[in-house]
Amino acid sequence: MGERSFEYQPEARAFAKDIAVSTKTLTKVYCKDGLWAVEGKNVLSEENVVLVISKIRAKLDSTESIDELLTYLDNNDIKIAGKNICDINSLSVSDRAIYKKIPIFLTELKTASDAIEDMEYVKSKEHATQLAYTFHALAAIFSDYPISSCLRRYKLSMLNKSKQLKSEIDSNTVANLCKSISRLESNAGRCKCGNGRWVIRKGKFGYFWGCSNFPMCFCKRALTTAENNDLEG
Repeated sequence: MGERSFEYQPEARAFAKDIAVSTKTLTKVYCKDGLWAVEGKNVLSEENVVLVISKIRAKLDSTESIDELLTYLDNNDIKIAGKNICDINSLSVSDRAIYKKIPIFLTELKTASDAIEDMEYVKSKEHATQLAYTFHALAAIFSDYPISSCLRRYKLSMLNKSKQLKSEIDSNTVANLCKSISRLESNAGRCKCGNGRWVIRKGKFGYFWGCSNFPMCFCKRALTTAENNDLEG
């Protein structure tokens, strides 16, 4: 349904309730230009959600290609992301788990895709080691799916390359830095956007916390004094 306006709020609320019951749509009432507007959004049926989730699960269980899985999830996420489900609690535990993880999977797959592109520009032992840690963390996230094998191969590739490249700084310093970054990131939690995790990035003014979903999310925050001291070791 489209938007409909009323002069009085009780009248708008009554209409919204009737529409919600009779047409199984999700309605909201809000003030607009001095009037009370009612807007309805179609509720996605449980059957459609289950069908999409079953296809996503099958893809997760069958492919090792990061780009293929990323494209597939992105296309299918459009069908259910931001939609209103009649009753998410009516889904099975496994379907509900997949539904909630789709945004996270998309974020991490984009991180993996970016890391793969970054492999072409690796010039130092530090860069290769950092990418290896990235693939290691991603493989842990997708440990239940075949794609983890692909991520572990990329990890090994970067570890082998790191042995062939020269270090920009002392190797012990690099190792300690990578361990500190890994430790801090593992305890940093998720970004307030809800779709990314906090990762440590380095800019021209030093290290800072940024969202792994960049450039979709530009959230960032400064490291604490203790965190900076940990990195500077």
